[in-house]
Amino acid sequence: PRLALHHGVGDGDGLWDLVGSLARWVGLPLAAAGLVSMPLVPIGIRMTVGPSYLGAVVPARLLIGVGLVWLALFWVRPLLLTLGDVRWLAVLTGVTGVLAVGAMLALAPHFGAAGVAWAQLAVFTGTQAACLHRIAGARPPVRSAAVLA
Repeated sequence: PRLALHHGVGDGDGLWDLVGSLARWVGLPLAAAGLVSMPLVPIGIRMTVGPSYLGAVVPARLLIGVGLVWLALFWVRPLLLTLGDVRWLAVLTGVTGVLAVGAMLALAPHFGAAGVAWAQLAVFTGTQAACLHRIAGARPPVRSAAVLA
């Protein structure tokens, strides 16, 4: 709601300050805290389902990596929606779905669960990179307060 508020009143500087603050003080610390779980995956698997499932360590770590990318960049999609980039985001979501399914189907027969997890990590990270590129390249202007009057 705060992103939309800044955008709605034409406060472009406030909007970008808030985005930077969300990235620095929420996204990055959450992702960094999540990194702590990576070395604990084998222990968690042993404790919950037993040592016979230790083959899931690599896929689990990769999927945690997907979550860490999301945590670090949780603010990207709400920002794009606030800026009115809905159509681009919808197309990107469709393309992401097709790429993810295609990559999983291609990698699963050869690499199993790890291949599926790699596909998820690659496609999701690429999607987030595309969103960041869209934001950085265009940095759409915020509506002027004069327009609102």
